[in-house]
Amino acid sequence: AAPPTLPPPPPLSKQEAAQLRAREREAREMAARATKLAVQQQRQQAKEAERLLREQAKAAERLARDEAKRQLKEEARRLKEAERRLREEAKAEEREAREVTRCLLDLLRVVEAGGAAGGGGADLPTGAA
Repeated sequence: AAPPTLPPPPPLSKQEAAQLRAREREAREMAARATKLAVQQQRQQAKEAERLLREQAKAAERLARDEAKRQLKEEARRLKEAERRLREEAKAEEREAREVTRCLLDLLRVVEAGGAAGGGGADLPTGAA
């Protein structure tokens, strides 16, 4: 027993066939518009993603520049501090050298004064016992 078959649909009138074709054309146009809109949205999303990436890259560059600048300032501060310490040490050494020179000049005057008095420096310690 063969399954029952439906009778073929009645033929469409010219007006019904035209309406059907018009609806099919309208459906195709709607599908094309939907596809076009989806493509536009994807392009817009891609542009926005690119813009965000550029902004992030710029922000990263700014951060890197700021960090480099901060490190340079810190290094400059350390160098200035080292320079200040070196100047202080140089001044201290210069004071010490002046003091040694003054002491040596005083000693030389004492020796010269002793020699001029005829003592010949006999009262100075010679290191011999």
